[in-house]
Amino acid sequence: MRPWVTRLSFSAGTGSSAILWMFLRGEIARPQNLIVTNANPGMEGRRALAYVAMMKEECAKAGIPFLQVKRD
Repeated sequence: MRPWVTRLSFSAGTGSSAILWMFLRGEIARPQNLIVTNANPGMEGRRALAYVAMMKEECAKAGIPFLQVKRD
C-alpha cells in the first residue's frame, strides 16, 4: 500500500502562497509527505514566473518536492 501524499496546488496567488510560506516557516505543521504542484499554462508574466522559480528553490531547500508542468 502506498503512503498518503498531501498535495498543495501552488498557483502563485495569495492563498496558496500564504499556505506554502507558513509550511516553509514552520508556522503550521508540515504534512510528512507534502508535495507542491504548479501548472504553467503559458500565459504568466515574467514576475509571476520569477516568483514561482523562487518558491521552487525555497521548497528544494526545505526538502519539499515541487512538481511543475508547462505548456509549450
